[in-house]
Amino acid sequence: MRKSHGGQEVLRDVDLDVGRGEFLAVMGPSGSGKSTLLYAMSGMDSPSAGTVVFDGRALTGLSEAELGELRLHRMGFVFQQVHLLRNLTLLDNVVLPGFLARARPRAEVVGRARALMAGAGVGDLADREVTEASGGQLQRVGISRALVNDPAIIFADEPTGALDSAAAETVLRHLAGLRTSGTTLVVVTHDAYVAAHADRVIAMADGRIDGELSLGNVDPDDAPAMANRHARVLEWRG
Repeated sequence: MRKSHGGQEVLRDVDLDVGRGEFLAVMGPSGSGKSTLLYAMSGMDSPSAGTVVFDGRALTGLSEAELGELRLHRMGFVFQQVHLLRNLTLLDNVVLPGFLARARPRAEVVGRARALMAGAGVGDLADREVTEASGGQLQRVGISRALVNDPAIIFADEPTGALDSAAAETVLRHLAGLRTSGTTLVVVTHDAYVAAHADRVIAMADGRIDGELSLGNVDPDDAPAMANRHARVLEWRG
């Protein structure tokens, strides 16, 4: 896969497979192509050459309407800024994609949204306004929103970049826990500690995959194991 902007190649000869239920971290400095890779994988941007295949279906060639439906029903997105609607309560923000998808009765969508928020530790904030929650709480609400349509894959771009260490750890544990339900995770980050939570890490440099590190699964509560993984990522990228 290749991607060019204004005659300049942003992605070059990228060949990547992501397994179902895998937690993949994509590392790299600013300008390395890691966010562009995420946008291409999710169909938000089209490659200049090559093919993106999701669940056996080629995204290249689909219309914008078809891509929109696919993203709504089969993909979830989490970004550094959660982009919640300020005129809605936190619960209303979570249920909105479920209502738009029209795949479940409204009462079932609301029930799922409340369960997701409770599982994320923000169930007691359902009726709060966006301005009444902390950054870490808002990010967990955003993850609940991304999950409300039971997507096969979550794409996350620097999901902890704007959070303090305690809030970031809570969000990371919540994301890592999604694998138990078979959800695939692709997380873009520049932070070695974030990457240490993943099963596999790839590094981007100058638009190419510059290396790969397999870490396997881990219990985030196993502090010595997490410290070892963090050290391995730092040494690998050092």
